[in-house]
Amino acid sequence: MNIQNYYRKLLSLSILCLGTASGRGDTPYDCTGGLIVSSFAYHEPVMKNIGVMTGLDLSFSKTVSPIFWDTDLTLETGKVKYTGGVQDFQNGQTYNFSAGGNSNMLFEGRVVAGLPMGKTIDGTGSPSWSFLPYGGLGYRYLDNDVPGTSIQTEPGIPTYVPGYGRKSNYLYSPLGFRVAQRFGGAWSVTAKAEYDLFWLGRQYSYESPTITNHQTTGYGVRGSLAFRYKGKEREFTVEPFITYWNIGEANPVILGTDDPHLIAVMTEPKNTTTEVGCKFSVSF
Repeated sequence: MNIQNYYRKLLSLSILCLGTASGRGDTPYDCTGGLIVSSFAYHEPVMKNIGVMTGLDLSFSKTVSPIFWDTDLTLETGKVKYTGGVQDFQNGQTYNFSAGGNSNMLFEGRVVAGLPMGKTIDGTGSPSWSFLPYGGLGYRYLDNDVPGTSIQTEPGIPTYVPGYGRKSNYLYSPLGFRVAQRFGGAWSVTAKAEYDLFWLGRQYSYESPTITNHQTTGYGVRGSLAFRYKGKEREFTVEPFITYWNIGEANPVILGTDDPHLIAVMTEPKNTTTEVGCKFSVSF
């Protein structure tokens, strides 16, 4: 995976957004960018990938009265440790192994729209609290390398099992709400809760041949708590968050083998992903 190219594209979008924002005048839209640090844990019944991810987040929001629009792009990379095993189709035995330092890249793009509601209680004419239900469309892409390993199927006879690349694609609809409360003139807190309606998934395993598994069941949930400070020219945010995916087993793919009496059935097992981290961002 060429991680540098992904970061260049996201940085180009950031520069474009900042250039537009610098001359916006009174147009009611905002651009924020920042850093993400998180723990990443992916689990299947027979394996797991665990590591630390870091990356960038870019958000562009605008109110076209009365609808609020928000576009969010995130890119995270890191190294994960693979713990699991491989199965010998000849004897059915599973051989366990672990390997660290494997590349992991996560990209997510979303567009949501909502109808904000608020109430003024301090006489300033600006809402001191707001409630925003929203919905939209999201795309999630995960690029992960599965390491190769040497196993001993017979005593003293090592067998090398090659690694392969895995690419996961989700299409989903985020459905949720945000509740914001302002304290004084500078501080505010925003809580967000969301359910991600899973539409479909495509799992590509780059072996020989390339295997495509179709995923049709699953869901995601996420939540966060953002603490914002509004300065004279910039708004600073610290936002702890959690994201959880639960995806059902994919449709199996039947492959032939060198043995005419033996077939291989390849599938993407039921799996979960949990990401817990924090965003640090500034508005422009």
